[in-house]
This record gives sequence, structure tokens and C-alpha cells, in this order.
Amino acid sequence: VNDVPADFSSPMKNGDTLVLRERMLIHVRPEASFSYRNTPLKTMEDLRALIEKTDREISREAVVTITLAPVVYEGDLVIENRAVNLVGTEDENGRTTFTGTLRIRSEEPQYPSVSNILFAGDGTGRGIEASASFEAEACRFEGLEIGILGNDLSLLILIGILTRELGYLKSLLRKKLLCLIVGHPPYVRHGYLSFF
Repeated sequence: VNDVPADFSSPMKNGDTLVLRERMLIHVRPEASFSYRNTPLKTMEDLRALIEKTDREISREAVVTITLAPVVYEGDLVIENRAVNLVGTEDENGRTTFTGTLRIRSEEPQYPSVSNILFAGDGTGRGIEASASFEAEACRFEGLEIGILGNDLSLLILIGILTRELGYLKSLLRKKLLCLIVGHPPYVRHGYLSFF
């Protein structure tokens, strides 16, 4: 742990000086990375087994990143004991696709992130249900009734999210939810993204 004090000052027009003192604690955080190239990750069962293994064998302070295969993962997935970063991939045969609901219930030791994943449905269902803060980047939501359902979140960050078949972008910002949408706006037709 490094303790880094920092002082910032700004002169004002009236001759006063505004001083901001900040103390930053810098922690080195261990990281564990897994990839479909060297770990069995062809099915949702493989992914669940890997997450359970990391829960048992890797310190909760470690950041876990899993690079997924460009295949269809069928069924639901729950992330609840630790934050996990899920990174989708694509090749000439397809891209990482989830057909079930991803439930995010942990933000320790950092906000989990989901990137480059297609969440696909048959016109019903939910792509992501979250009761913890998380970040989604470059994900697509197609054929779902609700793309992202957030409940009691403290922070939700959406970067470059595409929604081709989801309709009304509906943001009901209540309780402690802060939603930050970065990048191009969602493309919408029917259905909605909902935040409760």
C-alpha cells in the first residue's frame, strides 16, 4: 500500500488561492486471467465450474478476468461471491452470445465488467439483472423484453451499448442508482432498458 498525498492549488481572480488536499491510497491488486484458449470454456457449465473454482481457490481481493469463446452460452449465470470481468470474443463463425440471464450480485473487489457479448432472446426475458454496480461495454441486446434490469445499484456504466430490437430507453433513476451512458446512443424499436 502506498500513501500518496497530493495538493492542488488554483489562484482566484480576487487574489485568494483555492487549495485542495487529497490523500490517495494505492493498493496493488492481484489478478487472475483465464481464456478459452487454455481453459475449457465451450459451454455454460464450463463457465459456471470455472467461476466456482475461482471462488474456492483464488483470493477475493484478486481481480478475475475470463475471456470467453465465440460460442453460444445457453442458460443463466449468477455472479455473486466476487466480481468477475467477462470478455467476449468473435471470429468468422460467430461471437460470444448469452441466451439466458446474467445476474450480477457482487462488486467486490471492484466493479465487474461485461464486454463484447451479445445477449439474445426470443422476444422475452432479460439480458442482465444486477443488484450491484457494474460496467457494460460494447455489448448488444437483441430479442429481449428487458436488456438490463438494475435494482438498488450505486453505479451503472454503459459504454457503446447497441440495442437493435429493444424499444423505449427507460431510465427510472431511483434510490441510489447513478447511470452513466457513454458513446453512441442505443438504437431502439420495441421493449426497453429498465432501471429500478
